[in-house]
Amino acid sequence: IFAMIDHHSAYCLGIHVAKRGTRFEYAWFLSTMGRTQEAVVEAERAVRIDPLSVPANLALGSVYLWAGRADEALAQIRKTIELEPNDPRCYEFLREIYGSLGLHEELLQARRKETEVLQVEASVVESMMDAYRRGGHPGYLRWELGRAEVPYRAAAMQAQLGMKDEAFANLEKAYQQRWWAMARVKVGPEWASIRQDPRFQDLLRRMKFPQ
Repeated sequence: IFAMIDHHSAYCLGIHVAKRGTRFEYAWFLSTMGRTQEAVVEAERAVRIDPLSVPANLALGSVYLWAGRADEALAQIRKTIELEPNDPRCYEFLREIYGSLGLHEELLQARRKETEVLQVEASVVESMMDAYRRGGHPGYLRWELGRAEVPYRAAAMQAQLGMKDEAFANLEKAYQQRWWAMARVKVGPEWASIRQDPRFQDLLRRMKFPQ
C-alpha cells in the first residue's frame, strides 16, 4: 500500500493536477517512510510555492525534525507561529522538538501555551504544572500518561518513561486499531528508546514499511 500511495502522489505531482496541499502531504509521506532527503526537498518546495500556508510550514518543520535537523525545525515552527499563533498544532510540534533536544522547561511552556490556545480549564493546567514541580520531566510524562485517551498516546509516554513492555503492549493495540498516527512510528523521536528493540523491528515489518 505504501508503494501504491507513493506512485499515485508522484503521478499527481508530475501532471500538475493535484490540489495545492498534495506536495506537502507527499513530503510528509516520504518522511514517514524514512526518505528524509527527498521529503525535505518536497517540503521546502511546497513552502516556496505557498509561503503563507500554515499546513505547508508545519509540514516543513516536522520533516526537518524527522530528518534529524532539530535546530532548523525549531526555527521553522517559530516562523509558523508568527503566521498563525492560535494554531495548537504549532505548539504540539514545538514541544516535540524541545523534547528531542532535551529542553524540558521549554517543552512544558510550549505545552502550557497549547492549553491556552485550546482553552483548557485552569485546574487542569495547574495539575500539569504541579506534576512537573514535584517530579520534573518524568512527573510531567506520568501526568500525560494519566490523561492518554488512546493506546498510541499512552505508548509514547511509556516509551519515554522506560516502560518498554507496557509501551509495546499499547503499540500492539494501536496497530490492531490501525490508528492513523502509526504511520509516523518509524521516524517519531518519541520512540528513540525502543527503536532498536527486536519487537519494534517486528512491528515495522508487520506494517510493511519499505526497507
